[in-house]
Amino acid sequence: MGATLYPDELLASFIARNHLLRGHRSIKTTYQSFFHLTAGKPAYDLPSGLKALLQSEQLKITLDELIHFHTLYPYYKPFWSIQQCRQVKEEMAADKSQRIQMIAGVMASIIRTHKVLKICPLCLQADLDQFGEAYWHRTHQLPGVLVCPIHKCFLLEKCHQCNEDFMDQRIQYPALPTAFCRNHHALSEMVSIVEDPRLIGISDFSNYILKGGYSEYNKEQMYDKYIQRLIRLGYCTATGRVKQREVREFFLSQYNPQFLTKIAVKLPEDTDFNWLSTILRKSRRAQHPLLHILIIQLLWDAPENIKLEGVSSPFGSGPWPCLNPISDHYHINIIHHVKITRCSNTRKPVGTFECPSCGFTYSRRGPDQDRSAIYTIGRIKKFGPIWEIQLEQLSKDHALGLRELSRLMKCDPKTIKRYLIGSISLKNEANNLTNFQQRKKKRKATPTTKKLNVTPVRVDWAIRDQEINMLIKDAIKKIKQQEGKPIKITKARIGRTIGQLAILEKKLDLLPLCKETLQRHVETLEQHQKRRIDWIINQCTLQKLPLRKWFIIRKAGIGQKYSKEMEYYIAERLKDAV
Repeated sequence: MGATLYPDELLASFIARNHLLRGHRSIKTTYQSFFHLTAGKPAYDLPSGLKALLQSEQLKITLDELIHFHTLYPYYKPFWSIQQCRQVKEEMAADKSQRIQMIAGVMASIIRTHKVLKICPLCLQADLDQFGEAYWHRTHQLPGVLVCPIHKCFLLEKCHQCNEDFMDQRIQYPALPTAFCRNHHALSEMVSIVEDPRLIGISDFSNYILKGGYSEYNKEQMYDKYIQRLIRLGYCTATGRVKQREVREFFLSQYNPQFLTKIAVKLPEDTDFNWLSTILRKSRRAQHPLLHILIIQLLWDAPENIKLEGVSSPFGSGPWPCLNPISDHYHINIIHHVKITRCSNTRKPVGTFECPSCGFTYSRRGPDQDRSAIYTIGRIKKFGPIWEIQLEQLSKDHALGLRELSRLMKCDPKTIKRYLIGSISLKNEANNLTNFQQRKKKRKATPTTKKLNVTPVRVDWAIRDQEINMLIKDAIKKIKQQEGKPIKITKARIGRTIGQLAILEKKLDLLPLCKETLQRHVETLEQHQKRRIDWIINQCTLQKLPLRKWFIIRKAGIGQKYSKEMEYYIAERLKDAV
C-alpha cells in the first residue's frame, strides 16, 4: 500500500506512511531515498524535488497529477501571475529549492503557514473503514480552514483529552494518523459539529478552489473581476480608481474582528498600504488565497458567481462596431478596446472607440441605456487615413461640388471644407518655403497704402499633436532607459530633449494627446523617489549588498525629511526583497 497515493492525500502523508512501512530509524533516510536530500525537509504545501520522487518510486502518476492532486498548488494558482505559476512548477519539479516560498509570496504574506497538520475525526474513521489506514488530507491543511468541508465538524490539531500533538516534536514531521492518540484516546469520538456559517463558508470556499474551481483564472484576471464588481457596487469609478476608504468600511461592516482572529487574519489598517488596498491596487506581489477568499465572499454571494461577472463597462461588452460610413466594414464589430475617460462637466463616462483597420475614431457619452446605443456617435475625433485619401481623390474631380462631396463622404459640408482647407494649407506650407524670395519681392512692389488680401497659413494642430506626441513618447522611453540613477521625468526635460520646450509651455492646450501623455508620465517627487528606491534595491541585490533602510535612503538621495508614504514604501519593498 505504500506506493499508492490515496484521493486528496497530502504528499507529506505519503512520505510518513512509507517511512513507517520501510522501517527507517531516521526520517533523513526516508528523505534521502525519496528526494535525495541530505539535509532539510520538503515543505507540506509546495514541496520540491518531485521529479526525483517520481524517478525513485514506481508511481503510476504524472508530475502534473502529483502537483495538482497531492499538493496545495491548485489553491494558490488562481492568485498567481502566469509567470509565477510557471516558475513555481519548475521549482517544485527541481531538486531541493529554497525559492518556492519566496516566488509564491508565502514568505512575505501576513498569513503564516500552519506548522501543525489537522485531521477530521469522521474522515479518520472513514479512511480506516475504506483503506485500512488513515492519512492526512490536503483539504484539512488549508490556512483559515477550521472545519471539515464534508462532515462540518471541527478539525483536530491535537488530542482534546491529553493535548498530545500529532507531530513528532523531535523531527517536526507528522507521523501517520491513527485511530488513537499516544495515550490511547479514541480520536474518532472527538466530534464537535460547527454551527457558524462563516467558518463553514471559508472551508467550503477553500475546498472549491483547491479542487480546481478557479483553475482557468490567474492573478490579472481575478483583479479585473474585482474591478468590474466594484464598479457595479459603486466602490470604483468608471476609469478603474477604487474608493479604498469606502471599500475598507464595507469590509469592516461585514467581517468582525473576532471572526478574523479565529482564521488568523489581521484587520486591514487605516493606511494606504494595508493588505486590502494592496490587492485592489494591482500589486506586483502575490497575496495569500485566504485574503482573496475574504474579498470574493465580500463581493459575491457564492464562489461560482464570480464566473458570471461580465464586463461592467458603461458601454457594455465588446467588440464594438466601426461607424465609418465609407469603409467596407461599416457596422461590423471590429473594435475590441474602449478608452474610458470622464466628462469634466457632467462627470459621466466618455468612451473613445478607434477602429484598428481604418483609424476612424469616435466617442460618445455613457452609460449606454440599451444595446442599440453602440451605433450612435457623440463626436467624431478622427476620420482616419482611408477616409482622407478617398476625399482627396474625389476632390480632384472639379465637377463635384461641396454638397456632392459631403453626400458621398457621408458628412457635413463644413467638415469637407475644413479638411480641404487643411490639406491645401499643408501643401502651401511646403511651397511657401521654396517661394519665399518671390513673396518678398511681391510685398516690396505692392504700395504700402494697400493691404494684401493674403489668406494666413493655418496650422493643423491635430497633425502636429500626433507628431509631437510620438517624439514625447520616444523621449520618455529614452530617459527611462538611461543607465545610472533614474532621472526625474519632467515637462521641461522632455521639451529640451525633443527641442519643443516653447510649444509645450505655451501651446499645450492645443495639443490634447501631448497633454495626456505628459500627465500620465511626468513624475511627482514621490513617484521619482520610489523609482530611485527601486533602482537602489535592485543594485544592492545584484551586488549582493545587505539591504539597510538608512543605506537605501542615503543612496537614493531622498533626504531626512521624507514622507511617511516613502517609509511605508521602503518597508514594503524590503519585505518583498527578503
